[in-house]
Amino acid sequence: MKLVFPTEKELTEYFGFVTPEDRERWRREETPEQATQRKNFMSNLGRSLSDSGQGLAQEQRQAAGVGSNIRKTPRKTTRIITEHIREEEDLDAEYGY
Repeated sequence: MKLVFPTEKELTEYFGFVTPEDRERWRREETPEQATQRKNFMSNLGRSLSDSGQGLAQEQRQAAGVGSNIRKTPRKTTRIITEHIREEEDLDAEYGY
């Protein structure tokens, strides 16, 4: 029996690899509106991540400032003391070994 290996083109089709020809075809098919939309999306994404990071930092600064103004009272705690008693028995005494 002769083994037949798939060609490079068949492998790319089977496994979904992206070839340089595919990239070139996609670049030619892309419209200027799509490129502009992608750029706008990425800039808006970056801006929103930056804003959320700044908001978190501001909240942390506020929390640190507010925490120092709060009067700290001691907590009321309850202690539970558990005593363990170990009783040793001769379990074999009943059987008379």
